Amino acid sequence: MLNLTELMHAISTELEIDSVNDDVTVQLLKNHQNDRCRAILKVKEPGVFSGKCVVDALGGLFEGRLKIDLKVAEGDTLVPGQAILW
Repeated sequence: MLNLTELMHAISTELEIDSVNDDVTVQLLKNHQNDRCRAILKVKEPGVFSGKCVVDALGGLFEGRLKIDLKVAEGDTLVPGQAILW
């Protein structure tokens, strides 16, 4: 299992790769980095939440520029349409 530092490095590396490939999401992040936006992540399939480490890594990577309100805990049962973070 990756620790938080390794996970942050992996996400950062992927953002760099996407930047080189002119990825549309990275373009938006660069061109609108001072804009405010809101996103809600919803469940598509039933399951169990196992991703708090990824949420923590994103929060650490964007150092206060990204506010994440996690609505579930590790191990919670998930149902389609459920909002798990915003």
